[in-house]
Amino acid sequence: MIFAHAPASLILAFFTRRYWRGKEKVRKMIWLCMIAMIGGIFPDVDLFYYYFFSATFSHHEVFTHSFFIYLVFFVVIFFIGLILKNHFIKIAGFLFFSGVVTHLLADSIGAGIVWLYPFSQALFGLDNFAWYNHGFGYNYFAINYILEGTIFFILALIIIKQLINKQKIKLLLYALAVLGYAAGVIILLFMNSHLFHGKSDVYYSDYDHDETINKYDFDIDGDSIHNIDDWDIDQNGVFNKKQFEPILRETEEIWYDPTNAGLVEIPLRMGFVTNTNYVERCYANMGIFFRTEMEKDYKENPEGYLTGPENKNFEKTPQNWRAWLSHKHKLLQPIKGIIIGDILFFENDYVAIVLNENQVIEANKDQGKVVITPLNDLMNRKGHFLYIGRLIQN
Repeated sequence: MIFAHAPASLILAFFTRRYWRGKEKVRKMIWLCMIAMIGGIFPDVDLFYYYFFSATFSHHEVFTHSFFIYLVFFVVIFFIGLILKNHFIKIAGFLFFSGVVTHLLADSIGAGIVWLYPFSQALFGLDNFAWYNHGFGYNYFAINYILEGTIFFILALIIIKQLINKQKIKLLLYALAVLGYAAGVIILLFMNSHLFHGKSDVYYSDYDHDETINKYDFDIDGDSIHNIDDWDIDQNGVFNKKQFEPILRETEEIWYDPTNAGLVEIPLRMGFVTNTNYVERCYANMGIFFRTEMEKDYKENPEGYLTGPENKNFEKTPQNWRAWLSHKHKLLQPIKGIIIGDILFFENDYVAIVLNENQVIEANKDQGKVVITPLNDLMNRKGHFLYIGRLIQN
């Protein structure tokens, strides 16, 4: 969830007001509602560190997205309120804690958070359940933003009910809210067919039960073969090159992010892609995680890298890909034949993925989406490719 954390905590505060408001005056009640909203967004304070200092991990893996730290904080604040006999302090602590819990629950709808930190750094969320990726997880973005829209819709109904006295105006605003909500749901369902559908179970499951989630595991199936050298990464009996074609074809018609990964990456989180992002995501669906592989390689040999792992675009930069692939002897000269899954590097860091010997998958602003293109047409536009990156075994 991105937008509705504060509204969700405010709604919770509203529906529980009979248990906490006591004899507080209106001004204090406004402050308490604001504290609840601050609690609702507070766990995302870690985003400042992620965007401005280091992007070497997901912000959902930080202690700010744990439960027990806030529980201890709440207990301390509550007892301070008891000692001082201050009802406002007790309720402020309760509402802040309640807002935080709504945030943690909402984030658990997606890829999970470190609920049990500091006792465990494991991620817990709905994706821990096997049924999650059968429909729900695959359509997570649509479901998530419909949920966000529902929260805003409920808040709108509350505001109309509490602040509007004239019945005709109230009914008109109710009707407008319903129409707006319905239009939003229709738009999101339409968008859902044009957004990238990742497989979160590949990221956050632990296929070989070695207590390292796949995202950070260099051997996700436990067969002692490095993922980038494994013919069958997930050991399901189907070679990677056969699995990769449907993954690539599923990316066709995905919309291109018009902000080019701007706006705090909200479009990317919604499922849009950029020139390079779709490449990284396709390989992640196979079980090859660029950032994990590249961070390890950078520590061993930083030569050729344009940026370090602390940069949020570290794994999205073609020049960094070339450095990594070169170090692993997987960057080939263009005289070599191409196979499915090859990453073709053109001038000015333009890239495409090979679908077959005659077609590639590419994305750019001019097309506005990911498309299947004849290789000859692409070379007429971009010239001959300069290098081949090969991560799929032939």
